[in-house]
Amino acid sequence: MQWIHPYPFYLLLTGVLVMSLLIPLLRPPRTYGRNYLAIILCLGGLLLSLSALELFVSDGWLMLLFRNLQQIPLFFTPIILFALAREYTGYDSEKTKRWLMYLALPSLYFTGLIFFEGWHGFFRESVHIEHVWGLTQIQVTQTMQGFMLSTYPIVIGVISGFIMLQHLLVSSKSHRKQHVLFLLAYVIPLVNIILVPVLPANIPGQMAFGFSLMGIVLYILYYRYQLLSIWPVAKDRIFDAMKEGVLVIDREWRLIEINSAAQEILSSVANTSEDEEFSAERAAYNWIRPDEAFLNAVQKKKTFETEWTVNGEHEGDKIYFEARTFPIARSRSGDEATLIILNDITDKKHHEADLIKQATIDYLTGIPNRRSFIEQYQKLMAAKGETGSLMLIDLDHFKKVNDAFGHQTGDEVLCYFAMLLQEYFVHGLVGRIGGEEFGVFIHENCHEAVRQAEHFQQHLRVKPFHTHDNNVIAVPMSIGVAEVMQETRAIETAYRRADEAMYEAKRGGRNQTVCYKETCG
Repeated sequence: MQWIHPYPFYLLLTGVLVMSLLIPLLRPPRTYGRNYLAIILCLGGLLLSLSALELFVSDGWLMLLFRNLQQIPLFFTPIILFALAREYTGYDSEKTKRWLMYLALPSLYFTGLIFFEGWHGFFRESVHIEHVWGLTQIQVTQTMQGFMLSTYPIVIGVISGFIMLQHLLVSSKSHRKQHVLFLLAYVIPLVNIILVPVLPANIPGQMAFGFSLMGIVLYILYYRYQLLSIWPVAKDRIFDAMKEGVLVIDREWRLIEINSAAQEILSSVANTSEDEEFSAERAAYNWIRPDEAFLNAVQKKKTFETEWTVNGEHEGDKIYFEARTFPIARSRSGDEATLIILNDITDKKHHEADLIKQATIDYLTGIPNRRSFIEQYQKLMAAKGETGSLMLIDLDHFKKVNDAFGHQTGDEVLCYFAMLLQEYFVHGLVGRIGGEEFGVFIHENCHEAVRQAEHFQQHLRVKPFHTHDNNVIAVPMSIGVAEVMQETRAIETAYRRADEAMYEAKRGGRNQTVCYKETCG
């Protein structure tokens, strides 16, 4: 009796096993890869179940119905396998969807004709019932047209196998075993379909037998090698969720891959008119082309890193990008390709600018602090061998201002003084040395420096500081000047001489300019 034969139960059990893998696939996240794999498992489970039912029943009409229904998974599984292979190896998902639609149209037509075979007799010469292993099944003798029809899913399956084999050859060693098993799951039903006409032994439900072996391999892949933990759960999600813009271009500058971040970056910097359609490929080339070093690295397949600056939406705003290029030895098609990674580093640049400002700019007055003033002075001396004059300025009796008007007003006086100092010595180097002491370096000899210093003192006498309640605060100062020559340009020497001259001015009654005696004669 067919109901107690173990073989149909084996097919049915394997079908249930395959169907059970749908449960984790139906959970989020949903990706194209997961969907394709779910459809394959569903079709495989359907074929196994229909084959088992064909072997269970003895009624000829029901057996033929179950055999015809088996053609649905037989014709459509290779097509979904093709889509799965493309998705697994990283081909464009949208193009794969279009391929899927085109390839499915002939299968829809063929399977529809099979259900009306009794009317047209186009595919089958004869249909009869045979006994194998104590079981009954439908035996079909195909016409030439039917044989040619059966080659369509085989060709699609062979192409899918080659895609998987190509990916296996370039895959990392750490995942090599998993890829081999996945390729094996592809090949088993394909080889089984090809060998059916030439095998000397007849196995009941032979097509289903090959699919049962595929189901077992997939089951092992899922539970032993965690197939879905690497792909396809994460691949698309990781690529699209990356904050860095990622592009892959070939040697002809054709765009192979691009993620959402890169699309957003390129669209923000592309000068595209409202009537012009945005092209990421064109935007990438137009952006990179002005940077000859980067363009040369891309063309010569070299690793390179650079930074680009573009104008923001508002005037004066700048957006900074870091661009890196990495050569890829071989892409899916076997051609050379280049990986370009774009990273928005505007926040990083602003943070760096803030740190530099904190380290070099006086927090109160906004002019260079002591450290920055000395570093800029030393750079001038080292780079050009400059000569000129160094002034040290100290505000006289400034403590009295703080005592009389408060430290808030005192800070405002310092800011006011620094502003006037920058405006007057616009071509010089200005800095706050500390407290109420300031430094100025100008490219003039000591006599001209003394003249300008005295003129600045007079300038401040006619432009004193006015408080919010209209109090007038005079800002007297003592200024020391030292000429900087080749042999005395070291900051220690120049500073010491200007400092001595400044204290000479204080000892002489304050609010005056004194030049170091050895430099001014």
